[in-house]
Amino acid sequence: MEPLLIWFTICIALTGLFFLAEMFIPSMGLLSLAGGASLLATIVLAFFINTWLGVALLVIMCVALPFLPDFISRTYANSRIGRSVILTTTAGELDRVTVLIGSAGVTMTELRPMGECEFATGVSVECKSEMGRVIPAGRNVKVIALDGTVAVVREMTAGNSI
Repeated sequence: MEPLLIWFTICIALTGLFFLAEMFIPSMGLLSLAGGASLLATIVLAFFINTWLGVALLVIMCVALPFLPDFISRTYANSRIGRSVILTTTAGELDRVTVLIGSAGVTMTELRPMGECEFATGVSVECKSEMGRVIPAGRNVKVIALDGTVAVVREMTAGNSI
């Protein structure tokens, strides 16, 4: 096999690997940057192998790249890791009449620090935990403050009843 074809194949594999890894590893865009550099190297190698291959790959990438972020985000949202990270339920608006400071409720989703809590009146609202603490789902919480449309909650334990 020709050395250019070997490098071309390696660059294609690295491009896919970098973009796939970007979905699962928080790299603040560094893996995407590496994937873009690898994609650019793939296109340059394609031009060295055959001019028409390079033109075809360049056209395909120019057409596909605008749709790639949407495809990646949809794929990530449907993956096992994405489903465990992305909040799927939408929280209702904060109702100041039924959710007051001191109202007790239960976390419906894990608060990391944002999530959703349901209160005794059946109202489900967006909440955030005090000081950014992680509170697992199903824990008893109490509203300690109201921050705009978000209730700030503290986990109720035997030692703290507010």
